[in-house]
Amino acid sequence: MSEHIKGSIFELEISPSPVAAYGDVYISSLKKLYKIKLGIVSEIYDFEEDVLFSFLKGGLWINRGNVDGPKETMYVDIFGVGAVYPKTEFLVSSSAIDAKESFIVGFDYEADPSFLFVANISNLSIIKAIGKYYGFSFDGDKIFAVDVVKNWLFCFNLKLEPIWSIHLEGMDYGDWTKKPQLFGDLVLVNHAFNIIAFRKQDGQEVWRYKFDSSCDPTCCNLIGDRLYAECFGVGYVINPRNGGVIHEIPLGFLSSKKKQCVGIHFYPFQDKLVALSEHDGVVRVFSGDGTALLQELSCPREYKISSNTPPVITEDAIYQSVYSRTAVAGGVLILSVSGNELDSNIKIQSRPEIYITKQEEQGGKHAYNLYVDATDADTINRFGQISIKEIHFETGSEVYSDYLDYDGRDKQHNGKINFFVDPAQLSESEKERLESDLQKLEAYFSEVDCTAGDGTSAIKIEVLFKPKSEWDLSGEIVDLKQLREIRWENEPDEVEVGFS
Repeated sequence: MSEHIKGSIFELEISPSPVAAYGDVYISSLKKLYKIKLGIVSEIYDFEEDVLFSFLKGGLWINRGNVDGPKETMYVDIFGVGAVYPKTEFLVSSSAIDAKESFIVGFDYEADPSFLFVANISNLSIIKAIGKYYGFSFDGDKIFAVDVVKNWLFCFNLKLEPIWSIHLEGMDYGDWTKKPQLFGDLVLVNHAFNIIAFRKQDGQEVWRYKFDSSCDPTCCNLIGDRLYAECFGVGYVINPRNGGVIHEIPLGFLSSKKKQCVGIHFYPFQDKLVALSEHDGVVRVFSGDGTALLQELSCPREYKISSNTPPVITEDAIYQSVYSRTAVAGGVLILSVSGNELDSNIKIQSRPEIYITKQEEQGGKHAYNLYVDATDADTINRFGQISIKEIHFETGSEVYSDYLDYDGRDKQHNGKINFFVDPAQLSESEKERLESDLQKLEAYFSEVDCTAGDGTSAIKIEVLFKPKSEWDLSGEIVDLKQLREIRWENEPDEVEVGFS
């Protein structure tokens, strides 16, 4: 039997960015760091708060603090390499990279003004270059960075002294495409409908490929000795040595005559090409040369692929961030090889039993009771938050205002959700964390500029610790899936799509 690609979604209370480090894949959720392997998740480290983190110098770097307060960056030797580094005050974000010896190259986007930096973590000295250098690369001697506001490509030494610089002509869109990519003695830049190759030594242009379009390519990924670019639903496999197109592949595009940007990224995987489409949530699997469409897998309608978050690709799987169309939540799409019968549907991994009932309170207002039947604190917390967000969206509290009218929404919802939790399943510290997390969620929904945009999104969330044997499920059962189907009857997909 021939091998196919299968897909599943591991649900989270956020839309995560999978991170590859030292041969494994990691995600952050519930203020913790987890290792994920084909849908099996194991806790690695407890951050205890919301933090930025990065893997550098053989260990984990954690940023604490925020824009308005002081930062503290600390090194944690989670892999036991024996390294010790002092605490610092500069931002080591996920884009930071190792440089020589004790140097780290990074970009502090929280600072005002923001800056590219080279930090010596032995003596805590730091050199800065002011600018919006969201994308940069390092070859061991030189740093290549694009200022996305001024549209200049710079080549710096480790003292951040410019060796050469090139002005990139033309209007450009999308900061996510700006990281220079290094291939041999070339620097490859995606800018203003072009892929341009410059010589590392002096910035001399070597070749240029111009797309026949009015939209930047939504992806330009250098993997091995090939560039994989997409523009208007057409994929291009390009030779990075000379800019020659090896394959041109229709990846799936709008059926209308008017061209639009469709947000598809594609990558080599095993002996195939895999295209991930945000606009219709479809994963298309092609033969390695792109001449044959072998398979299509569809995400559940409530999930969309996050095209601005690149996947992590390992030998046995692709890990791609997805986000919920129905709530402020997300998950990880896991694509792997299967010898079983072909299945065109991407499955959502098993949820615990979740019960939602509606009760009427004084004045004819409604409140909702939520019960998550799980036996570990993380599952209770994670699916509690996911369910609260789904209730919040599907029952009308998230989007309802005096100016909007959505069929199937409960206009009497007064914004109260009672979350019943069996206290036997949580320690005292886990109870405190659950209450703290839900207080933050409640505060988020109360922000005037959140969701509905007029302050009507505020809800009250109350955690009630009550033994499972005393749960009262006799109220009116609420089926969120049925509510979604009612709403979707009146809300067609954003775009009509096809493949040719």
